[in-house]
Amino acid sequence: MPDRVSKQIKLTESEFDAIQVIASESSFSSLKCFLDDVLTNFIDEQQKIRRKTEFLLATKSGKYRTIWFDSLVVKTIKIFSEMNDASENAVIFTAVKQRLNKHIENYND
Repeated sequence: MPDRVSKQIKLTESEFDAIQVIASESSFSSLKCFLDDVLTNFIDEQQKIRRKTEFLLATKSGKYRTIWFDSLVVKTIKIFSEMNDASENAVIFTAVKQRLNKHIENYND
């Protein structure tokens, strides 16, 4: 089993519940694997479009959640955050929030 590293990100109760639902509906075996994929895809997409990424800030009303990522994904997050002068938490939160928004858009179509 790959090494896992914990990260703390601030999510509201509804954001956390929604990401758990989306993960359970996915083909991934766990929330951890699903979030590894969310971050990997986000970083890949951002690098392909080659424009400055606008990072989102977590709401003050959220609470910190511990999320476990594969150690290789964490290294990728770190490199991407340094290249974009952003915090690792901003990268993680933006990726998660964009995934939630995509799910809502697909649901409304």
